[in-house]
Amino acid sequence: MLGGGCAWGYMIGSACSIFASMDERAMEFFGSLEALTHMMDERQFSRRLRRRVRNYWYRARDLDKVAHYQDAMAMLSPALQRRIGYASHVAWVRKVDFLRVQGHEFIAQLATHVAVDIYEPLEQVAQPW
Repeated sequence: MLGGGCAWGYMIGSACSIFASMDERAMEFFGSLEALTHMMDERQFSRRLRRRVRNYWYRARDLDKVAHYQDAMAMLSPALQRRIGYASHVAWVRKVDFLRVQGHEFIAQLATHVAVDIYEPLEQVAQPW
């Protein structure tokens, strides 16, 4: 009976350990969010600014995934990078008229240089002419 209880406890502990480490990026995200919240408390940010920062932080969560994917892609051969880039971006590229007429190789090269950024709603990203 004691042996069975120990085995059961070991299995439960192992399962919890696996589940806890399953999504490291989520843990990093929430740890950083907690640090941001602590900073905003210390500096007594207004409620409006706090909300804007948190909203941005949640939207920027996917940006971390993209950076991780780009790091992984950098380890692939140039030909595989172009193929994956093309497959990842072909849907929106076909919606842009002047890109639609370009060849497959041009679009594949272009896709390997696409940068992803996230901006706050209504944030000005370029100076008007």
